[in-house]
Amino acid sequence: MSEEDKERFRELAATGFFDWTLKEYQAFIKGIRKHHFADIESIAREVETKTSEEVEEYLKVFMVRYRELREKDVVMAKLQKQDFEDRNIETIRNFTKDK
Repeated sequence: MSEEDKERFRELAATGFFDWTLKEYQAFIKGIRKHHFADIESIAREVETKTSEEVEEYLKVFMVRYRELREKDVVMAKLQKQDFEDRNIETIRNFTKDK
């Protein structure tokens, strides 16, 4: 990540998203519970009033600041589960390549 990107990231993390309503936030949480974090399109479909770009920007800041939230345990469990699943898929792919 470039220094410019890092600075932009720090700026975003320090600011709030005042144009997001509680309903949109709840839809976002529902989306990340149901879908992989990389599946921005599916998460954005849960948050019907935001574009994919808005959801992606929100997700970037969310991933930096989620530890401050009440839902942090849910998010951490999801991240760990996805990491586990991703590693298993990679192991299966490597096994298949080696055969």
